[in-house]
Amino acid sequence: MKILKYLLFLFLIAIIGFSVYVTTQPDEYRVERSRLINAPLSMVYDHINDYSKWTHWSPWMEKEEDATLNFSDPSFGEEATYSWKGDELGEGSMTTIYSARDSILQKINFIKPYESEADVFWNLEKTKTGIQVSWGMEGNLGFMEKAFLVFQGNSMEAIIAPDYERGLLNLDHYLHEEMAKYNIEFPGITQYGGGYSVYQTTAFRISEADDQIAKMTEEVSSYLERENIGAAGPPFAVIEKWDLENDAALIALHIPVRDQLTMPSGSTIFSGYTPPGEYYKAVLTGDHKNLKEVYEKAYFNLEKLDYMVPEERSGFEVFVKGPKESENPAEWVTEVYIPFAKKDPSN
Repeated sequence: MKILKYLLFLFLIAIIGFSVYVTTQPDEYRVERSRLINAPLSMVYDHINDYSKWTHWSPWMEKEEDATLNFSDPSFGEEATYSWKGDELGEGSMTTIYSARDSILQKINFIKPYESEADVFWNLEKTKTGIQVSWGMEGNLGFMEKAFLVFQGNSMEAIIAPDYERGLLNLDHYLHEEMAKYNIEFPGITQYGGGYSVYQTTAFRISEADDQIAKMTEEVSSYLERENIGAAGPPFAVIEKWDLENDAALIALHIPVRDQLTMPSGSTIFSGYTPPGEYYKAVLTGDHKNLKEVYEKAYFNLEKLDYMVPEERSGFEVFVKGPKESENPAEWVTEVYIPFAKKDPSN
């Protein structure tokens, strides 16, 4: 009996000691992880703000793909919610309290394996090399939650941080996969209607093409705005020279207008006319870096049709949808018009 009392006494001492140790643990916690993601701010924000898009990158979906998920309608913006239920993930829900382009605040409620709530926060900082994305959680711990962590020899940092790191990595990879998507179509021989335009011509390195074309587009567009002249179509670039060996290009950036214009003396913007004609047409949906593949395949197709590309005629690219319309390069649309002629049988 004395041994039983002694053991009971030791057990009580252990319980008291454990309780005292638990009460000395921090009542608050804050866990935060960051990653630099080289993607447009609009894309990063959209895939965090919209709960339905979390399925593409969530670290928890990797743990239990068949967990039950429910989303509010709409699933984005303030007051949007989503809930989950699974054997591995437990049960809970999340609600967006505040949403802006540079920060998002959410409230997370856990039901199983134990009830608790916390604040989830996102900060998006635009830098020269991408978006610095910070994802964190902070909250208070009750006695039972602290006891649970002590009993497991665990911490909120050890529980949350690996998932947040994995989630940011997944988000980074997914956005890059989305931006890299592209498609090439070949409508083939088509008639281009021609028309008047205003344009600016610039020589530059091929490696600077996107930046230079964007700059010329802005300057020609600004001229039309100042003169209160409406554009009659999307901008297009006439390729007057493209020297890969010397990394040199000469491009005329045109914006169509309805009527022929008389330009003031000394202007760097000129008035032009593109005559109607037949061209071999290709359409790229995606990043401009894929244009090299467009030309390679188009030239191959022309070769099979027994056509050649005459040096006296210039091809051009129509920027139907570009960076001004979408920050996601996978959504850009470029129409490529390549001049062609029948091969000379004597050659």
